Amino acid sequence: MRSAWEIVADYVESAYTASAVRARVITDLRFKFQRADTSTMTSLTHAYGAQIDAAIYLATELDAHGIGPEAPIDADRIPDQKIRWHLLGVQQIFASQVRTLVQLRTLIEEHPQ
Repeated sequence: MRSAWEIVADYVESAYTASAVRARVITDLRFKFQRADTSTMTSLTHAYGAQIDAAIYLATELDAHGIGPEAPIDADRIPDQKIRWHLLGVQQIFASQVRTLVQLRTLIEEHPQ
């Protein structure tokens, strides 16, 4: 089973065109965006770290059901309608979280401390 970190990184790679920001997001995902001195973190970097966590938790939820971020979810694959709706919602929120993650990284890059 792949780690949730890899699931999110792979999704970012497939959903966003190559750029310096995308590369930085992927690097941050793989190394969990840790800083030794969190007192120097801005509200944007705190929000960015929280978005990384949220994306990881949502990817873990999808992976627990054998579903990828972009995998089709239909009655053949997931017969239980309640679970199907649940997973569709998780996929949509995941995509939104990753979009916000990329946008936050862009803001951080444009306005460094």
